Amino acid sequence: MAQARALAMICAHAGIAVRDWMLTSWILEDRAGGALIVETLPEVWEGVARLSGRPVDPLDDAFIACMEAGTAGTR
Repeated sequence: MAQARALAMICAHAGIAVRDWMLTSWILEDRAGGALIVETLPEVWEGVARLSGRPVDPLDDAFIACMEAGTAGTR
């Protein structure tokens, strides 16, 4: 459950919603209605990049600030 919450916060920073699917896969959805089903964490990052048009950069200052404040996805 903690992994799902952290993953949701990280993906929300990129404008992507993520939810668990049957404890075996993840569903990624963008605001335009695009969606992907992925099975592994590397596929999650690839999917976020594909749907958002930009890679997840864990060293981005804005990303770090949102994660520290617990406000990812609300910028």
